[in-house]
Amino acid sequence: ISYKKVYLTGFAEKDSLRFIEIRNYLIDYKNNYKKNAGMHVVFGDNSKYGDFIKVLDYCLQENVRIYAPYKNNIWISSSRNMKE
Repeated sequence: ISYKKVYLTGFAEKDSLRFIEIRNYLIDYKNNYKKNAGMHVVFGDNSKYGDFIKVLDYCLQENVRIYAPYKNNIWISSSRNMKE
């Protein structure tokens, strides 16, 4: 099982579909946690701080409790979020 990797470039026209992909994954992660390890979001050099906040906001809205920001990445583990 591997992490789903999404690369955000910082350009709105390219990233709009990627944000939808991130959002849909987080909405449905409770149903797919046995099939997917989680999501790895990479922020490119042109990404803005607002892009990072947007992903964190998605996590908050979907009650994702455990995520790990590291340098220009966010790792969101599906199975760890399913444990009480």
